[in-house]
Amino acid sequence: MNDPRHAKRHESDAPLTLIGHYLNAGGAAPLVVLVIVLAAEIGASFYGATASQLDREGVMAQATVLSIEQEVEAQRRPGQIGEIEIVHTYIDYEFQTKAGEIVQDQSKSQNLSQIPDVGSFFTVRYARSNPSVHETRVGHFQSNPDALHWIALFFAGVSLLCVAVFIRIAVRNYRRPEERRRRVEASQA
Repeated sequence: MNDPRHAKRHESDAPLTLIGHYLNAGGAAPLVVLVIVLAAEIGASFYGATASQLDREGVMAQATVLSIEQEVEAQRRPGQIGEIEIVHTYIDYEFQTKAGEIVQDQSKSQNLSQIPDVGSFFTVRYARSNPSVHETRVGHFQSNPDALHWIALFFAGVSLLCVAVFIRIAVRNYRRPEERRRRVEASQA
């Protein structure tokens, strides 16, 4: 009676809980996607807070290009013959706030169609209360969280639909007569 093969067979015949049926149906995958989407949404919210701060207290200023450095990166994509060259342009710049504070930073862009000259000017927008929060392309911060919110909403909807389908499958399997019988037998044992 204490045969390990018999014990294993008895364990596999044990009734599953509703959660066990859900996981057996493959329900863990949409939950993982839902957690990833939630993390992306939280990240977009923090990133969007910067956009909101710039919208609330953004001040325009003229930045001066201090130096320009370029770096060429060769990439090979799957299924493509040859390499693609991507030119990374690093632009060091500074601007002066209305309060007279000088802020220096660096901007990185890829494959610029027109490279500015050293000493030329471009527009930046900075937060009046914290000039280190600024953007070199006006509207840049706002467009990213907006897009991420819509993408997250789409994946959250698909994930929730999958979760609902897997819950339905789990409930159906949990209520099957043979599962009920197994639970009754297990409770009497």
